[in-house]
Amino acid sequence: MKDNETPEVKIVHQPHGEEITPEKMRAGTPLSPVWPKDQYGMTSGLRRELARAAGRINGDERKLAVFIDTLRVGGKWAQDRMAVQKNIRAATTAAVMKREADAQAEAEADAARKGPQETDEERVARQYNAGVGGALPNK
Repeated sequence: MKDNETPEVKIVHQPHGEEITPEKMRAGTPLSPVWPKDQYGMTSGLRRELARAAGRINGDERKLAVFIDTLRVGGKWAQDRMAVQKNIRAATTAAVMKREADAQAEAEADAARKGPQETDEERVARQYNAGVGGALPNK
């Protein structure tokens, strides 16, 4: 949708799936639009306020223009904010990946400094030979 286009909203009477045009609506009983599914629950407050604001238009073209312009600016702002958030998320992910890689490299360097570690079998045999801890050799 371009900035100068008004989004088309189809109002549907849900029980019958019949499209309701402004001509078919009776004054004082406007039907609610079928909103997109919001699995995150983040638009419930927005929907409520949209319904309140739309109810205050009362057939005034100037109020409708303000309403539509507000929606357009809000949509553009959300897109711009999304771009910034994506950059922040990418930078954060890169920083976490670098920290994990640095920690892995440090662990590998530490293991190399300490030399090879003995296996459980080697440890048990060493303890048995030294008479420590009651270790029994594996049979």
